[in-house]
Amino acid sequence: MKNIVLIFSLLFTLTACQADKETDNQNTQIKSQKDADNANLKNLNQFKKEFESGDNEASVKVAQIYAEAFKDYKNAIIWYKKGVDLKVKGAGNNLASIYKHQYKDYKNSIKYYKKDYKIGVSRAAYNLAYLYKNTLKDIPNAIIWYKKASSMGHKDATYNLAYLYKNTLKDI
Repeated sequence: MKNIVLIFSLLFTLTACQADKETDNQNTQIKSQKDADNANLKNLNQFKKEFESGDNEASVKVAQIYAEAFKDYKNAIIWYKKGVDLKVKGAGNNLASIYKHQYKDYKNSIKYYKKDYKIGVSRAAYNLAYLYKNTLKDIPNAIIWYKKASSMGHKDATYNLAYLYKNTLKDI
């Protein structure tokens, strides 16, 4: 009987120690998240000040923090639109990505990919081609946009265009 009590006692102690360890790990994760949130808020405020001081590219940094750190897509859209209006490269591409992935709003996605393409962002042309090919299943438009991205030196677009011709259009 003493052995059974001793075994239960040891099991209880081990279980309690494990629970304490799990609680410590959870507390560490919460503290780490709070530290990250505080750092992101500090950076957010700094980039807003930089934007107000005339650094147009800071609009994209603010939007990225909203989108990536806080998953606040409404504020990210507001800030990316500021960047698009100021013709900051990459703002339209990132905004289009939010419309595509978060809202499945392909009309706005196409609109903002095209805006970034017009200011020389080859990645926007590539992403638009990818949207046409894989999401919208519009091969003719995919070809047009892969060609545009390829002509801007986007190597993945060149590869995808060649692959498309070789494997998808080989029988046409």
